[in-house]
Amino acid sequence: MPSQESFAVGRERAEVAFQRSKIYRILSSSFLYPDEELLRFLKEDPLSGEVATIAGLYPPGIDPSDLMQEFGGVSFDLDSMVDEYVRFFSLKNGCPPYENEYYETNRYVYSTEPMADIAGFYRAFGMGIQGERPDHIGAELEFMHLAARKEAEAAWKGLREETELCASIQRKFLQDHLGRWMDAFSEALEEAGSVLYHAIARFLARWVDLECRYLNASPEKMTSPLFRPIEGSGEEPPACPGR
Repeated sequence: MPSQESFAVGRERAEVAFQRSKIYRILSSSFLYPDEELLRFLKEDPLSGEVATIAGLYPPGIDPSDLMQEFGGVSFDLDSMVDEYVRFFSLKNGCPPYENEYYETNRYVYSTEPMADIAGFYRAFGMGIQGERPDHIGAELEFMHLAARKEAEAAWKGLREETELCASIQRKFLQDHLGRWMDAFSEALEEAGSVLYHAIARFLARWVDLECRYLNASPEKMTSPLFRPIEGSGEEPPACPGR
């Protein structure tokens, strides 16, 4: 039976984790095919309300209160979002929403190793993927939603070891995967001329940076845009067909 002190700490920890999970869920939905529900989250109060709530829960030194400024001056409408979704989120357009496409290996060869690692994270939490690659941005954000929610449930019950395990898994996923490519993804969208999804990606990149600080993750970030040689490598990228 947890002590009163650990129960109080658990309640506070649970509230933070639960609020974090809600923001990850909204962000995950933001990269599905756009619909009216997504517009409601972006144009009205739900997202800004969740950000305001988490701003009061994060420890000192981590302040997400200005994240909504990333949407300043951006007018979201369904037709424009559908147009951008179709134009930018494909492999041929240089800013695909897939982590593995941003890896710059020694010969820029597509690798199954990161995909297998991501799938291992998902299996550990009983998360299945249907009709999409496991390295899709929406799937990775959904995983973080699920892991943070599991942390919240464990913390609420005062299960300290399970709570720390859930946090450790989130930290490793940010460090090995999600935290590595968000800046590159945002930059690729900007260079491709996106307005609406670039605003969402800017928000996401800053949110992930805050999360890395909160969970003490230090990911090695990828460069952008796609197929740019790693800085200082002295190597030229291979020709990209059709570009």
